[in-house]
Formats: sequence, C-alpha cells, structure tokens
Amino acid sequence: MAKLHHVISADQFNPEISEKIFEEAERIRGADENSLKDILKNKSIVLLFWESSTRTFLSFYNAILKLGGFPIPILNAGKFSSAIKGESLKDTIRTCADLKADGIIMRHDKEGSAKVAAETLDIYAPKVCLLNAGDGKGEHPTQMLLDVYTLWRMKKEELKKGKLTGALVGDLRDSRVLHSDAKALLKYKTRLILISEKGNDLPPEITAEIKKEKIDYVRTDDIEKFAQEVDFWIFTRLQLERKGISLKNFRPQLQSKFSQKFGITKELLSKMKKDALLLHPLPRVEEIPEWVDEDKRAIYLSGKENSESQVANGLYLRMALLKIIF
Repeated sequence: MAKLHHVISADQFNPEISEKIFEEAERIRGADENSLKDILKNKSIVLLFWESSTRTFLSFYNAILKLGGFPIPILNAGKFSSAIKGESLKDTIRTCADLKADGIIMRHDKEGSAKVAAETLDIYAPKVCLLNAGDGKGEHPTQMLLDVYTLWRMKKEELKKGKLTGALVGDLRDSRVLHSDAKALLKYKTRLILISEKGNDLPPEITAEIKKEKIDYVRTDDIEKFAQEVDFWIFTRLQLERKGISLKNFRPQLQSKFSQKFGITKELLSKMKKDALLLHPLPRVEEIPEWVDEDKRAIYLSGKENSESQVANGLYLRMALLKIIF
C-alpha cells in the first residue's frame, strides 16, 4: 500500500487500501491499550475546526490521546483564531506548521478548503499531514471509512463480492457524507438506491462516475418502493446550513416535511429486510425517531440488543488511520 499522507477525498481509497485500514482497526480493537500509547509519542496534532462537531472531534481527540499524542484543539476557528481578524486559510495552515505541529485535522465550512490546505503544506511544510474532517458540502472521507468499515464488519463477504444493495437517503446534493460514501461504494460495485426529492441529486461528477463504472443504481423519491431489496440504509438530516438557512433561524416545518418523506416510519421499518442495517452519520434531527433505537438493525449508536456502533467504530478506524499515517 502506498504511504498515506494527506487524506482529502474518498477518491484516495480503493477496497485494497480501505481494508488494510479496517484490518488495522480490528487489531487495535483487540489490543492492550498500553501497547498503543507510544505510536504518536511526541507528536502534536491540531484539531482545527471551523464548524461544530461532536463525534468527529471527540473520536479524533480520543484517538490521538490513546495513541500517546498531543491533541491541540482550536474549536470555532472562525471566531477563536486569527481568522476573525481576516487571516487567510493559507496563513492559518502555515502558522500551524511553523509552530511545529505534526499534523492538522481540519473541518471547514467551504468546499475545497481541505485541498487548499494540503497544497499549502506541500509547498511550505511537506512533512505535515492534513486530514479532511469535512469541507463544506464537499466530502467527509474519514466518515466514509468508518461507514464502510461498519459494513465490512457486518456484511464482509457480500460487500467484497459486490452483492449488496444500499440506500442513500436524504440530502443527496449537500451531504458531504453521502458524496464520500457514494464514491467508495461504487468501487465495491454496490447497487445503489438514491432516495431524495426530485432535483436533489448527487453532484453530476459522482453520478457520471457511477454510470462510467456501470454500477446498477435507481433514483427515486419513493422511500418505500425498494425497501424489501435494501441491505443497508444510510440516512442523513436535511443540511439546512448548506442551503443558506441559519441554524439559529431553524425552520421546523422544513425539517418535519423532510422527515415525513425521507425518515423512518413504522410502516417503512416493517417493509425492510430483517437483517438490514440502519446507519446515520449523526446528528439526527427527526428523520430517525428515538424509538427506532430499540430495533436491532439500528447501529448508528450501540443499543440494548446490539453492541455494534458506527460511533465506536469511528474511534478504532481513526486510531488505525493515524497509526498508518504516522
């Protein structure tokens, strides 16, 4: 496997590379924590987050700690860094490098920002790595890795043989998670059911790649029509912040309308396969009601009857990714 340095896009990961990371995550899952604590010894990694985060931030922060490194958090960087004074992204990145950070994990509100940051490091500090933790409505490659890792753990043989049908549900146009997941799943020859309102589609370059690779896919706004064929579901919330709607001026009627059409109902659940998997990158709003958590097919968080959890998988996956990079 070619050495990983920057992590910018799902395009960087084919099944061979991804599965080496998954295998490393499995080793870490079963390892004595004391055996891991020197992997990032004397390494400092900046968590540079313009946008809010719970799972991505905490899992990376905890992963760095468990591997013996030093996480340096800069949260709400647009207000609590020199960016509020007008500092450019490039200068912020160069400053982190000049202050001897070994890596930068960045979440930004602008699509393409991760690429700009990585290119800046290549010029001024080529030893420093950049991990994209979400760039606007662009991509979220480490979320993609943990999503596919979860599928690999639960339905490995079917995934590797291209025998799975997956439903990507919700905000196809603006969900960076669905963008990265779609790019990865087409490499596994996964049949895709793309479910959203008419006109809300994956970016044209991703759709073009699906067609180029001759992946079997269906585009529909009817969430129940293909329910009995789907092996796994990835739901997303309505990305209001990507549509110019301030979350401070949250419009519940928009979310409710969206959730009624593209969320889980008892009727939909009854039509799903008994062994289907229900995933969500979180946060959820109304599209997956809390009563769904009791269903053994729900694995976005650990449940009473099912210990499998995307969130927990995210910790092990990100520990593995950091170990491989460093």
